[in-house]
Amino acid sequence: MARLASLTLTLAAALAVLASPARAQLETGIGVSPDAGLFALDAPASTQPAATPLALALALAFDATTWAAVGVSTEATPGAMAELLARGYYRLEILQLTLLARGSGERLLDLRTRRTKDGRTLRALAEAAKLPYDQTLDRAEELAAVVDARLKDLESVPAVPKPTRAP
Repeated sequence: MARLASLTLTLAAALAVLASPARAQLETGIGVSPDAGLFALDAPASTQPAATPLALALALAFDATTWAAVGVSTEATPGAMAELLARGYYRLEILQLTLLARGSGERLLDLRTRRTKDGRTLRALAEAAKLPYDQTLDRAEELAAVVDARLKDLESVPAVPKPTRAP
């Protein structure tokens, strides 16, 4: 009888260890805590596309002040550019939208929404913001040349590392 109780206790302890995520197993005093699910091995993957060299080059085309002014997190700018690229935006179009957002004081996301949902052209967005479209296009083309040059520099970098969670 004592042997059966000991076996049951051992089996229960083994199941508790196997059921808890790896992070909980590394802590002293093995057990399951309320936040054990936060460290689960099967946590959902990020839905944001991976930053590509083009996304990184686009992120470097403007300074942190510009990104903050247009409502893009300076911490996640390459990810935001990768998302725009994944949605089908072109390099020059992203540069123009960013210049229009900076010149008008609007958020880049708001301009993107008006462009896609309302079907507004870049020229119409510039006119609504009272910005000269031709000058915006010229500046975007200059920045596109800078992005292309930066892409050549980034070709020597093997890959853009994916962000990892801090333990």
